[in-house]
Order: sequence, then structure tokens, then C-alpha cells
Amino acid sequence: MKIKSYLCVVFAITAINLSAQTTQKTSLNITPQDIENIKAKITQYDWAKGRWEQIKAIADQAVTDQSVIELPLKGGNWGHFYVDPEEGKPLVPGKYLGNWHWEHHNQAGTKTYLSVDSVKEKNYDGVLIMTKVHNGWANKLFSMALAYRVIGDKKYLTRSNEILQAYNHIYTKLPLHNKDGNSDPNDEIGVGRISAQALDESVWLIKMLQGISLIWDDMTVAQKTDLKDNFLFPAVDMIKSCHNLGIHNISCWYKAAVGMTGYLTGNQSYINWALHEKNRGLESQLDKGFTPDGDWYENSPSYHFYAIQPII
Repeated sequence: MKIKSYLCVVFAITAINLSAQTTQKTSLNITPQDIENIKAKITQYDWAKGRWEQIKAIADQAVTDQSVIELPLKGGNWGHFYVDPEEGKPLVPGKYLGNWHWEHHNQAGTKTYLSVDSVKEKNYDGVLIMTKVHNGWANKLFSMALAYRVIGDKKYLTRSNEILQAYNHIYTKLPLHNKDGNSDPNDEIGVGRISAQALDESVWLIKMLQGISLIWDDMTVAQKTDLKDNFLFPAVDMIKSCHNLGIHNISCWYKAAVGMTGYLTGNQSYINWALHEKNRGLESQLDKGFTPDGDWYENSPSYHFYAIQPII
């Protein structure tokens, strides 16, 4: 059996199961049985205990910090711009200066740069807004949500909901933008609000969804409605509106972000778009994206696995 045929069978079975779960106990990437397996492994294996302690440390730090969650009212910048303009090497984050500004150092620590927000290649603060702030909160949300499911302590649930409330409040207020300084969704790289391109927005949203799904069934109807109306649905509607790249590894991330939102919320239109959209849906990616040998058509091992990850 060809690899792509095998993937089609696996996905078809998974899609049927996930469709049924939209009215049952929510489960995206981690099932209730997975939680029980995690609990058992933590007590049986040193490697599992060590990894769990890392995750729990992130969760505990997040709940210990009881300050009001503040988020910047400006989006992030493209990570590839975080480069020393003289040496061409990655910059190193320095002292936080307040109001979403930082110092940025060369690798030797002998030079300090400040962000020039009006120049996209020098908007270093924007890169840290994406990596330190938004990716940081996504990691904290997932860690606390998993800790809640494993331990059952509601302090993790409470703080997780505070993170989501903060994003509900600011998400649609953030301007559409991309790394080229455009705000047109039909630009080839699309746009983002949190990030500077639709790809990064999708990757970040998937991480958030993985955390949200772990606490979804413990949220009130009002909390779910607020989350859908002010954050999740605006995010996926924006991703859907972005330029159609056709058969492409990036398209697979768009589909995963929209489809996972559909499965989480029971929104069949998002599920259908992710699976069946002509020339871009997951069916098309599986049918046309792989060579007869089973490799992703871009003939790059890194892109092969980069495409496979959101497909799975």
C-alpha cells in the first residue's frame, strides 16, 4: 500500500472518530486514556518523571504569578529578522525596558541594539512579542491545562481561563499585518494578528487549541461563547481568507488550525473546509502532495516532516 493511501485510511478513520467526539468528551491530541497513561508513566519511568517535572514547573510558575495578564496591543514580527545587522548572527534578548521594549545584544554581548518599530527588519521588539510573550503564554496554557488534567487542582484551570480572557479582550483589536508590511490577506504569505504571517498564526493557534481542548469541558457555556466569538472564530476566519497556496506544506498548517477549531467547537463548516476545500483541503494535500514513493513533493526531508505534522 502506498504511504499516501495509508495516510488517507488513517485520517479517514481518525476523522470519523473525531466527528463523533464533538458531542462527547472533548479530545484533540490527548485523549482521556492518554492522561491515564501519563499518570502511570510518571511513576514508572525516570524519563517520563523528568519531562513531567519540567511541564509542571512551567505550570506552577504560571499560577504562582498572580499579576493581571497584560498583552501588547500590537502584533509580533517575523523571527528571521532577529539578526545582528553587522555580524549576521542571531541576536540575544537583553533587559526588558518596559512597554514591550527590550535591549537586544550581539552574541558576544559587546553591542546593544534598540528596536526601530517603523522598520520591519529592525523591529526586534516585535520578534520578542511573538516568541517571549505569545509563545510563552501558549506554553504556559498547555502546561497548566495538562497539569489540571493530571493533578485535578483547579488553580491551573482558573489561571488558564485568565489567559484566554486576556486574548478574548485583545485579539480582534490587533491590526492585520505581515512581515512585508502589508495588511492584505491575499498577499502570498497572508496576514496575522498575533504573528506576522498566517503560517505562524496557525502554528501558534494549534498550540493554544491543544491547551484549550484539555479544559474545554470544564468551561462554562458563557466562557466558551466568549472564546469562540472573540478569539477562535475570528482567528480561523482570518486564516481561511488568506491567499490560497494550493498544495503546500503551509496549507497543511492552515487546515490543521481551522479543522482543529472545528472539531473542538463542533463547527462542521470549519471541518468541511479543512478536509474538502477544492485544491487546498486535506484530501487534496494527501492526494497530490506526495510522490509515488511516499515523499512530500517538495523533495526536502525537513518539509516532508513539516507537512506531515499538521496532517497528523
